Amino acid sequence: MLKIIIIFILFFILMQAILILMDILLSIPLQQSLNNVINPFSVLEAGEKAIILLLMNICLAIPLKYYFKLLIQKKS
Repeated sequence: MLKIIIIFILFFILMQAILILMDILLSIPLQQSLNNVINPFSVLEAGEKAIILLLMNICLAIPLKYYFKLLIQKKS
């Protein structure tokens, strides 16, 4: 279990470093790049935010649908 957590943390750090390096290659200042990594939702446009909210609602609706279906079947 500890190995999995360590691997996850290493991959997370590696992905953040790759994001920062890509921003630097695109001539984005380091401060702005760090801000984009820390708060990624601030750089999204309205359409992108709407799609993320839609996907989050779908991810929540499907389990809730099955939960309420099981709840109704247990009451019957």
